[in-house]
Amino acid sequence: MCSSAAIDMTMTAGVAEGAEKLIASAERNGGVMLAELSQAELCALRGETLSLVCEPTTRWWVRLGTGKRRELGHLALDLMAIRGLLRLPPGASAIGMYEAGQLSNEHLAPELAIILAARTSPRPLVSCQVPGLDDLNWCHPRFFGMTSPGHRLRVLLCEVLTQHPAGLLGQPTLGTILRYTLMTPERTAKMIACWATAVAAGRQLGGLPATTLLAHGDQGTLDQERFQIEPGHGIFIVTRSGPDGRADPPVMLDEAGTIMALGSALTRMAQ
Repeated sequence: MCSSAAIDMTMTAGVAEGAEKLIASAERNGGVMLAELSQAELCALRGETLSLVCEPTTRWWVRLGTGKRRELGHLALDLMAIRGLLRLPPGASAIGMYEAGQLSNEHLAPELAIILAARTSPRPLVSCQVPGLDDLNWCHPRFFGMTSPGHRLRVLLCEVLTQHPAGLLGQPTLGTILRYTLMTPERTAKMIACWATAVAAGRQLGGLPATTLLAHGDQGTLDQERFQIEPGHGIFIVTRSGPDGRADPPVMLDEAGTIMALGSALTRMAQ
């Protein structure tokens, strides 16, 4: 699947109103969980083409072959309609509407619209990785920033590709599960610090946990900041690298200081 183009993510008024309620709830509470998706559900809507950090899902989808992709894509569309993630006219078929190019953003539930919109044009895009362990980096969180007019960072969509199979009887028929949460910048910074602590505590190979922030500049450039984080006994040694790749001198921060530094970087990269 599928020859149809990816869905236009300019939200209609009704979808935008529902999405705004979810974003406002995340701002009030620090975060709000959204619907889980299988890899097949994401790919059926061409979602795997919308991000630079979808290589594992893209590889899984491509390896299926054309016939299997079409079969699973149809199944995924039907499941999303049953789950209420696609809101169709009475008697309409998700598969028929998709194949006819009639499935649009107005048919998306607000949480699905948020997932696709955030992944379409994140500002910033945040990737958490452990250098030297590329075969395991698929399981680490990534974040997609959502800004308001004027580039004020409001929330970030956290995406985690799990190992939990998406299918009956524990079979990964539809791939594995992707989990999504809307988070404030502060909650995101705290999660990154917790992630670095957990990864560093269990690591035996590879380098130190690192978080990369990417955003398109006004002149079409790709701005980048990278934070290498070495946790230990309540203290973090944080090394920042700027767009030129040069590392600043490492600084020693407590947890609160690390969260503040990461939060400031998230906000700065969104502007």
